[in-house]
Amino acid sequence: VFAIGEYQNFTQRAQVSEGASLAAAAKLAIAEHVHAKGSLPQSNTEAGLPEPGTMSGAYVSYVDIGRHPGRIEVGFSSKLPQHAHEALDGKHLWFDVSIDGDTVNWNCHSNELKQKFCPSSCTCKR
Repeated sequence: VFAIGEYQNFTQRAQVSEGASLAAAAKLAIAEHVHAKGSLPQSNTEAGLPEPGTMSGAYVSYVDIGRHPGRIEVGFSSKLPQHAHEALDGKHLWFDVSIDGDTVNWNCHSNELKQKFCPSSCTCKR
């Protein structure tokens, strides 16, 4: 029983890491937009990214930067075509931007995902 639980934990961590990987492209696009135009992009399109629902993966149903400009929102889904673990369904991982001069910083967090499933650089639910 212990091995099954540990495997499920490993699986969920791996699936959440897909969200962090997809967010990396959005982080770069936002940083480039800020440096080139001096402002935050208001949508995926303005940042040169695919539409939110097409910026997806096996576990991530969308990556959206327009719902809350300055925030990358990553959504997980267990519904086809995605197949995230059911415990991740409908949950989110967020990356908030802060700009300090020429430096773009990111704060990764979630109040929905447990810390044990989040990347170590993120602050998630205990």
